[in-house]
Amino acid sequence: MKNYLYGIAVLVLVGMIGFCVKETVRGQEQLELAEKEQFYREQEKVLLKETEEQLTQMGYAHCGITLNRVVEKNTERMYTFTIHHRKIDRMDPAEREALMQELKALAENFPCASPEDSCKFEYQFFTL
Repeated sequence: MKNYLYGIAVLVLVGMIGFCVKETVRGQEQLELAEKEQFYREQEKVLLKETEEQLTQMGYAHCGITLNRVVEKNTERMYTFTIHHRKIDRMDPAEREALMQELKALAENFPCASPEDSCKFEYQFFTL
């Protein structure tokens, strides 16, 4: 009878230790994800500001810029810039494409938090 109770006590203690280790690892992973998200949010703000400054220098002051982000599997990020300005509305498609290429050059230096992360950028012009 004593061996039976001793075995149950050992199993309960091993189960508790396993649970504590699992929760410790999970807590560390959540902290790493939160730090990664904070890093990307700061970089997104910088890129948005640089894009706005670039457009202002090019003569498109006070344009509307919207940045949308889609994150898949915590490693692939897809950013879509939607830009609206009256002058862009009047451009022909070739001029819009040239403007888009200039803006994409800004995003080439966007840093990733880790080597396995990938970031893709797309630019759209909202026209009326």
